[in-house]
Amino acid sequence: MNGIITTNQQLELDNAVKKPRALIKITHVDGVIRLATGGNVSWNSQSWIKGGIKITSLKTGKGGIQTTRVTIFNESRIYSILAIDRKLNFAVVEIWEYYGTSPALEDPIKKFSGEVVRIPEARSFLVLDCATKGGITKRIPNFTLGGEGVNHMPYSGQKIIIGDQIYTVEIK
Repeated sequence: MNGIITTNQQLELDNAVKKPRALIKITHVDGVIRLATGGNVSWNSQSWIKGGIKITSLKTGKGGIQTTRVTIFNESRIYSILAIDRKLNFAVVEIWEYYGTSPALEDPIKKFSGEVVRIPEARSFLVLDCATKGGITKRIPNFTLGGEGVNHMPYSGQKIIIGDQIYTVEIK
């Protein structure tokens, strides 16, 4: 945007209430969930449905890793089913913020892009703890360090490069 604000953004700046709205996209193994905090909207040739959503603790920490918690009203327990079936494990989560009632194509600003790292609650509300993809992981690598000829172990924090992937050793 290069410092230029859109007409919608200028109108919202002129209004007394300046509460941002959010669009949340959750891409899981079976499909995509698109939710909006301000009501049903159409943006980027997609339909975003009004959902009871709360975004908390959006912060950037050590190494630029972003974390957030997304709480979604779990009507008919539909999201619990996805959680129980493990279809939301490591689902990609993207969050945009915008002002106004319906965003123009250029209005929303991406605030978060990451993955679900933990689901602490799946009852009347589904709670998703999210972090920058690969920033926090509980995944077990599909390779083992060791074997014949190994005479020392890597230290915690050491970087290991295999192909085009970089792994950081975590010893707990």
